[in-house]
Amino acid sequence: MMGILALLIIGTGCETVPDERPASMTYPPGAYEACFDAVLAVSRETGMPAVLRDRSGGVVETAPRIAGSIFEPWRQDNASFAEGLENTVSLQRRRARFEFVPADFVAPSAGDPARLEGAPLPGSRDDDLVDMRTHEGPLEVRVWVYIERAFTPGVRSGSWTRSQTTYARDPLAPGTGSGRDDVTIDFSRWTPVRRDPAYERRLLRELSRRMDDRSDAS
Repeated sequence: MMGILALLIIGTGCETVPDERPASMTYPPGAYEACFDAVLAVSRETGMPAVLRDRSGGVVETAPRIAGSIFEPWRQDNASFAEGLENTVSLQRRRARFEFVPADFVAPSAGDPARLEGAPLPGSRDDDLVDMRTHEGPLEVRVWVYIERAFTPGVRSGSWTRSQTTYARDPLAPGTGSGRDDVTIDFSRWTPVRRDPAYERRLLRELSRRMDDRSDAS
């Protein structure tokens, strides 16, 4: 066990801080429908089928998939041995988000005036809203891949043996005699830990290959 921990420390010590900008690719006008369908196909083939498909807004979000461990040599979803070791020590999963935007789109800076978020009111106009299905210019597809780690809420690990592990109880939780049956408790078992730039690039390569195959076939 100490050897595994030592290898994990060595492997993660060389990790660099990922770029905050998303991985992206640009496509010419008229390629949106084919590219959107290709994103759905790539997501399905990599074991993360789409759970959100907003074709007008240009957004695809995928279901999560458990990351492969070093005991699964047939899995090829890790960029390095250190990453596979990390997924072995901790139960982790990946999920992806694809966004389509006009190629000349520039996100507002932090100094821009605050704007209301959400859908426009009936009868109002918002010139910034773009229906990607009717956009006539070049487009950019961006992808984010997030790694989430499993955890048990309220766990208190013993410092000597696992038999000393206990679980904390929320005194305000329903059924504890607190009289607060309206309290909403988050029992989520997963928490985001970081992005996976290597897997983002992998998805873009698969997307590019599929789009190239389509061009060759036509």
